[in-house]
Formats: sequence, C-alpha cells, structure tokens
Amino acid sequence: MQIKLQSLKLKNFKGIKQFTFQPEGADAEIRGQNGTGKSTVADALNWLLFDKNQAGEKAFSIKTLDGGNEAVHGLDHEVEATLLVDGRPLQLGKMMREKWTKKRGANAEAAFQGHETLYTVDGIPKKKSDYDSAVTAIAPEESFRLLTSTTYFNAIKWQDRRRILLEVTGKVSDAEVIAAHEGLEGIEAVLDGHSLDDRTKALKSRRPKINTALNEIQPRIDEALRAKPEEAELCPPKGKSYEALRKEWREAQNRRAAMLAGDTTATGEEILRHREAMATLNRQHDEALRAWRAGEETKKEKARKATQEVEDNEHKVEREVSLIEDYTNSLEALREKWAERNATEWTESECPTCGQALPEEQAEEAQTRFNEKRAEELKAIEAEAKKQTAALQESIKRKEAAESRIDELIAAEDAQETHDPEPVAPDHSEREKTIATLTAGSTSAAPNTKPIDEEVERIEAQIAAFERFSAALKQSADIDKRVGDLMAEKKELGIELDAIDQNIALLEEFLRCKVAMLTGTVNERFAPLSFRLFGEQVNGGLAETCETLVPSANGAMVPWSDVNTGARVRAGLQIIKVLSGHYGITAPVFIDNAESVTGSIDNGESQTIKLIATEEAAELKITLLEQPLALAV
Repeated sequence: MQIKLQSLKLKNFKGIKQFTFQPEGADAEIRGQNGTGKSTVADALNWLLFDKNQAGEKAFSIKTLDGGNEAVHGLDHEVEATLLVDGRPLQLGKMMREKWTKKRGANAEAAFQGHETLYTVDGIPKKKSDYDSAVTAIAPEESFRLLTSTTYFNAIKWQDRRRILLEVTGKVSDAEVIAAHEGLEGIEAVLDGHSLDDRTKALKSRRPKINTALNEIQPRIDEALRAKPEEAELCPPKGKSYEALRKEWREAQNRRAAMLAGDTTATGEEILRHREAMATLNRQHDEALRAWRAGEETKKEKARKATQEVEDNEHKVEREVSLIEDYTNSLEALREKWAERNATEWTESECPTCGQALPEEQAEEAQTRFNEKRAEELKAIEAEAKKQTAALQESIKRKEAAESRIDELIAAEDAQETHDPEPVAPDHSEREKTIATLTAGSTSAAPNTKPIDEEVERIEAQIAAFERFSAALKQSADIDKRVGDLMAEKKELGIELDAIDQNIALLEEFLRCKVAMLTGTVNERFAPLSFRLFGEQVNGGLAETCETLVPSANGAMVPWSDVNTGARVRAGLQIIKVLSGHYGITAPVFIDNAESVTGSIDNGESQTIKLIATEEAAELKITLLEQPLALAV
C-alpha cells in the first residue's frame, strides 16, 4: 500500500490561524525560522489521525493562546488532510470546538461546558469509532508512526524495538541453532521442555545450595573423625581373653562366698548377686547410651536431608508455577487467536486487479480455498492448544507432587524434632547400702577376704578394659560408616555440581550462538545499521536489550544516543525503508531538523517532507521537489 499526502489544511491549530500545504504526493520542503510552525505541521497530521503530537504525546494543547498564555475562546480548531491511498484520494477531517450553554434568564451568561470533536471521512460526518476504523484501515497506529517519523522507532521502549525487529526478521528456532553449531546436540535434554531462561535460572538457583551443602560436609566429616577413638583404644588388651576373665571372676566370687560359709553363706551369696546385678546394669547402660547417641546422630542427618529436599521441592514448585503461568497465558492467546480466525469471513468477491465482481464459479473456488485454509489454521491452533494443555496438566501434576512431598518432609522433620531422653546411669546406692549392711552383719566371724577382693577388683579392671575396647571398636566402625556416607554424599554433590556447571556452560554457549545468529539476521536486514540485542553482564551472562548502532565516518558503530541529528535522520530513514518493505506500506515521512543533514539521503519509495530551519524565511515557505530527495540534496 502506498500512502502519500496530497494536501493538509490547518485552522487555528497551535497558533497557526490558517495554513494550506499541498505537496500533491510529491517530496517537499517546508522552510521557516524557529517558532514559525514547521513541527506544528507534522503535529497536525498526527493529531488528525491519532489524537497525539509528533512525539506521541496525547496530553498537548492545540488551542491558540493569547499574550497572557491563556487559551483564546470561541475558536474552532480544525485539521483536514487528503491522503492518496494507492492513488485514490481519502479525505479526513477533525474539528475540536468549545461547548457553551446558556442558562434560563435574559441576563444569564453562557457557561463553558468543555469541548467536543467532530469527525468527517470524505466530507461525511462520522462517529469517532467509525472514523478510527477508517484510519486503522489505512494502517494501525504503531505501523503508521514507525513509517512516518525518523525518530519514533528509537523513542519507544527497547522491549518494543526488539519485538518489532524480531517480527521483521523472524525468530531463530532452537533447532536451527543446534543444526548450525557442533557441540549443542545435548541442549534439548538439558532444557527438558523448559524455556532457556527458566532452565538457566533453575540451575543457577540450585548451584549455591549444592555449594553450601558441600561446604558443610567437610566440617561434619572432621567432627566425626575427632570423635573417633585413639589407636591405643583400638588395641585389644593383652593377656587372657574376655571369656577367661569372666570365668576367673566367677570363680573368685565363689571362693569368697565359700570363705563366708557357715552361718554367713547365704549372706555371701546375696552380696555376690548384688555385685553381678550392678555390673549387668552398668553394661546395659553403656549399650543404651551408645544406641541413643547413634539414634540422635541419625535423626540429625535425616533432618538435614529433609530440609535440603524441602528446599529443592520448593524450588520445583516455583519453577512449575512460572511454567503454569506461561502455559495459561499461551492458551489464552491461542483461544483469542482461534476466535479471531474463526470469526473471519470470506469477503474477496472482487478481482484484486480490476475491482470487478468475480464470476460465480471463480468466487466459489476462492471461497472454498479460503474455508479450507481457515480450517487448516484452526486445526493447527487446536493442535497447539492441545499440546499446551497437556503440558499445563503435567506441570500442575509436578507442582502438586512437589507440594505433597514438601508436606511429607515437613511432617518427617517434625517427627525428628522429638528427642528421646538420654539414658540415665543406674543408681546403685540402695544395693551398695545393702552390701554394706550384709558385710557389717557378718564381720564378727568373717574370714579375711581382702586378697580375694583385690583379685576381684583386678579381674573387673581387666574386664572393663575389654568392654572399653569393644565399645571403641563399635564406635570406630560407626564413625567409619558415617564418614563413608558423608564422603559418598560429597562425591554425589560434586558430580551434580560438575553437571550443573557443564549444563550452564552449554546453555550459555547455546545462548551466545543463538544471539550471534539472531543478531546477524537482524543486522543483515537493516545494514548498514546494527543492533545490540544482548548486553554482557558483570557475571558474564547475557541480558536482553535493543540498542541501535549507527556507522560513523571511520567505520565505528556508535550508539543512537551518541550520534548527531544528521546521522539519526539517516538511520531513521533506513529503518523506515526496511519496515516499509516488511509491512508493505509506504507513508509520508516528516524529517524534522532536516537542515542538519548533508549529502544525499536514501528515502526509499516514501514521500518525504523536510522541515528546515532557516533565518531567511520569516514565514513558512513551501518548495515542491520534482525529483527524488536523494538527488535533490
């Protein structure tokens, strides 16, 4: 579609009382001193079409001001333009006027009630909605503004600039990147159905947790090793065996009891029983204490692992929530797309070349092709929606499973918080009193048992040494197992950390390859301009951006924000040229500050209107250019 400006009329618009500009579709120049209204002409066309000025601002005044900078009342503010759309004239008119209401009464003054705007298309009054539809039929606002202003593209948000560039050049698919670069074959397994950004975030979020776990393992290993018995404690006592010592102890006790025979035989046996009971209780307490300590350590380890798994599952939930939101938005977009496509109806009953009605047979064939194409597109949308729905359901299941696992782990953690009391050492005070009483009661006829008592003590000391040795062996074995488990865990975490680092490196390499391909595609399309689509971060990663780079005289690429006005105009015209080819639309381009541009300019097929500041023209001076702008400069 080719749009050219045939004429533009202003009346009481931003201080211009009356002005008619008739380029008749040709390139033109409007010269004038600063403040004479050159930019106002461009503002007028933008206001006529979109209720905005050239800068895209809706909040600006078009009313004429008096010497006190107050609006002059009673004026109609009007803009009318005739556009040539593929050679056919289209007249658009808009007038804003004040509304005054006079209340009842002969002396009542009229009261200002605001403004109203009237619209016309080809001289016929229209409602605003119909007028806007007529304008949109020519070109949507964003497209028209992109094609008529050399600065608009670089004035919008970088996200919008980036979106437009990718719409023009097309996105680079993951499959294309993998096919073009060796070493990226495993990227699909790493992504595992997730987006590049989500997967990278998940891995980078997991990495510090593994590092923390690794840093905690070695102190736990050291702590366990410090609790390990000394080498001397692990050497078996020299001399007789444990069983032989137990036998000697019983024999010594029996000899002692025999010495207390006669009237005190029962007393001696009773004392022996008490001593054996005390020894048994001591052994049982030692075993119970070792078991209790092992149990407490096991609970601590289970609690630590449960806490780590809770954190992992919480991260899974966060990731799935993000995916669910993405899938939901995608499905909503597909529903809207399906409804929009389903609502389209066949209206091409005329020949696109001559404008005459198609013969009935050709019209039926064309309608059949239209219906088949629409059905195919709807089927494709439905298939994609089905795929997205399945992915959404899977994501919901994974989220619910992770949440359920979190509940289980928290319950398990609560259970680990319940600690059994430490085994209490046996109380021998009563037995010792009983033994003392029994011994005292038999002193009158008691034989000398001191040698046997000393022998019993010696044997008991040897037995205790064996029991300490046995306990040390068990403690050492338990600690060795604990250290082995920790070393295995350390190895597993190290393997996982290496895998994460490799996967992150692969994802970053994939991103850089994709960036290179994407940037190359965009820059090739917009040459000689370039675009920086990704920025290097401090941590070495890449962040999306969109910055226009303009070639300087020495060949260096300079950011748009740093180049002069002339270079911006040239860059803006190059962008318009490419976008015009993409949209299939050319429109009149207003070049403000055109006096700063030297040399020839490639304006493509667009009509150009140069706004030139010059001291020589106290009033606006119009010059029509009979030849292309590129040859006229």
